[in-house]
Amino acid sequence: MKNLYYFSLTLVIAALASNCEKEPPLITFEEVYVSPVYTQFEYRDTGQVDYTLQEYRLGSFLNSDTPVYQWNEWDKVTSRGPALLVDIRERLGWNNFYRFGLEFWATPGEEALWSEAHLKKMFEPGSTFSFGEGPGKVDLSFTHRDPDFFEDERSKASFLKQPDGQLSVTQTEDYSYTSPGQETVRGMLVHCTFEGSIGQYDRFEGAWLDDFTTNTALEIREGKATFFVAYR
Repeated sequence: MKNLYYFSLTLVIAALASNCEKEPPLITFEEVYVSPVYTQFEYRDTGQVDYTLQEYRLGSFLNSDTPVYQWNEWDKVTSRGPALLVDIRERLGWNNFYRFGLEFWATPGEEALWSEAHLKKMFEPGSTFSFGEGPGKVDLSFTHRDPDFFEDERSKASFLKQPDGQLSVTQTEDYSYTSPGQETVRGMLVHCTFEGSIGQYDRFEGAWLDDFTTNTALEIREGKATFFVAYR
């Protein structure tokens, strides 16, 4: 798991004062840095006429007026094979709540998963991932209401009986960062766009069950994001 929020309010103020616009090639804790990691999109709930704009960017623990979003990237083995996850959580007091996520499945038979060569092939500019579960797809998830009971109450593309939508990779670039007291983490930034529909979470209908499906959709449009994945 890679947490990417290494901010210093004093350093950011100094950056603004010096009008430093060029990002450093290597992020270190001591350097002035404004993260490029973010996602932005519009969504519409059932019955809504207008779309609502949603945006997540990294926040600072030193600025109480800024929401603190944690971007975590990790891999796991699922019932449908190995997957790479990018999760966004918001810290509210002592609790962390899931807000947004992308779950990518690898193609069967591929070797050296999540290595530099594999990730560059997987996220080659122009590549597309259909919404849903399974190899070559992406399960996009989003919590559009504040959770009441459970930590993860995201609506997901895989909840929809007929998943509809896709994510397209527009650009990639090598990237690295160094957190306090740790080694440099090498990886890549993936720039993408996405649009489609996802199945709405329903805590009363058992959305936490593996076989939950719904016809109630949450529409997503004008989506774009930049996220980080580390080379294994």
